[in-house]
Amino acid sequence: MKQKKIENSVYEYLKKQLVERQLPAQSRVLEEKIAHDLSVSRSPVRGAFQRLIEEGYLKKEANRGVVVQPIPMTRKEYVDQLAVFELLLTHYFFQMEKVKPNLPWKSLDKHLKELKKVLSLNQTDKGLLLSEIIFREFLAEQTNTYYQKILLDILNQIMLPGCKEAITTDFNPLSVFKQSFTKVYEYLLTEDYPKARREIRIFVNSVMLNVVDKQELFGLKKYESE
Repeated sequence: MKQKKIENSVYEYLKKQLVERQLPAQSRVLEEKIAHDLSVSRSPVRGAFQRLIEEGYLKKEANRGVVVQPIPMTRKEYVDQLAVFELLLTHYFFQMEKVKPNLPWKSLDKHLKELKKVLSLNQTDKGLLLSEIIFREFLAEQTNTYYQKILLDILNQIMLPGCKEAITTDFNPLSVFKQSFTKVYEYLLTEDYPKARREIRIFVNSVMLNVVDKQELFGLKKYESE
């Protein structure tokens, strides 16, 4: 009875974190770490994991262990996060314009070319890892780790099947990411910051069209500009 009560407590604790997206999608959840953090044995943690796997919050993957599954957002959540993403990233580019950025240009070029090859081979998992590496490299000049985390968390939501109210089912965010951020790389390399900021707006609009139609998107942008 006591063991079951502990398992329920671990289950409720983890489920709350998952529902509130405090644990990033595709991140690993370690049984021993949870047991240590909560000062319990691994047995109730294992039981809680199994229940959350059955409910679709977690998934056991070969060579990775237990992994957090993405929770689809509502359309409003999706649009709101994209608006924050655009605002923060364009502000970051404004900051970069004031000083010559020291981004890892060679590494960015290499990873963008690798992403193109990976996409041609339909290697989605590898593409997701590469997109995060590339984005982290773009954020190399941002020293505020909280700022970085917000942008990375939103990007992860964009890259994964993120919205339960999506209009299209064949949307490929990785392809859109590759196309837009290859251009962003070229614009930043030549210090054309206005075009880099414009490309971020194009990227956000392209992703947003996955959940809103063109007429509604125009209405949103018109409202934002007033």
